Amino acid sequence: MKKAKRTSVQRNYLKRKLREAFMLIQFFLPTDWHLVVIGNDAVVSLPVERISEEIIALSDLYKRKHLENTLKISR
Repeated sequence: MKKAKRTSVQRNYLKRKLREAFMLIQFFLPTDWHLVVIGNDAVVSLPVERISEEIIALSDLYKRKHLENTLKISR
């Protein structure tokens, strides 16, 4: 079965939500990071605050993993 394509209105709405979610948390992220955020259909139904929380949770997970790997290498 062929997947239905989004209209430009739907794509722009998704981009606006992701951009707004990022703007809320950008000051909590390291300035030397480059993020690529790709939204799917589930993001459309989430509030902006929840999307922001998910991005923060993923960044915290990455920070922990990076720290663990750094500690392993330095031993």
